[in-house]
Amino acid sequence: MFSRRLFSAVKLSQFDHVCLARRLFSSVKLSQFDHVCLAVTDMEASTNWFASTLGLRLAHENEDHFYPKCSESPAFLTGGGGVAGGSVAVALLAIPKEKRVDDHQGAHVAFRVDIEEWDRCKSELGKALEKNKVHSNQRVDVEYCDYGIQQSLFFHDPDHNVLELTCWKERK
Repeated sequence: MFSRRLFSAVKLSQFDHVCLARRLFSSVKLSQFDHVCLAVTDMEASTNWFASTLGLRLAHENEDHFYPKCSESPAFLTGGGGVAGGSVAVALLAIPKEKRVDDHQGAHVAFRVDIEEWDRCKSELGKALEKNKVHSNQRVDVEYCDYGIQQSLFFHDPDHNVLELTCWKERK
């Protein structure tokens, strides 16, 4: 640990080390969430699926270091807005089919929607997943969860990444 080496001649408690480290480096001041990156095995099929299912559009397509100009680079998809004025950015990173992860052990990406969109998706998402199915073993089931102050719909993209549409209930 940096502070231990720096002050090895001085006896410091664990608490003193933590306080010293905080003075040497303050926490990062984040401005906003930028993007999430998902591993996919078929870039073209996945960009089409995210466009047709979630309304995300390919961005930076004319840049040298992004898909499709550079097929080994990630694809950036953007869209959204509305809820709290936010926008959504998803990067897709191509991986070999044999590297795909089937058990995410609870790891997922959540997209917030307003109550009207959540209600529409609760009744129509399953049909949209079936319509936009990329391959025969793609999951198209939708799991509904009610957490009291939050309602969620869980589903999968063509590479089995777990996605969530969520709506937070207003506190009265």
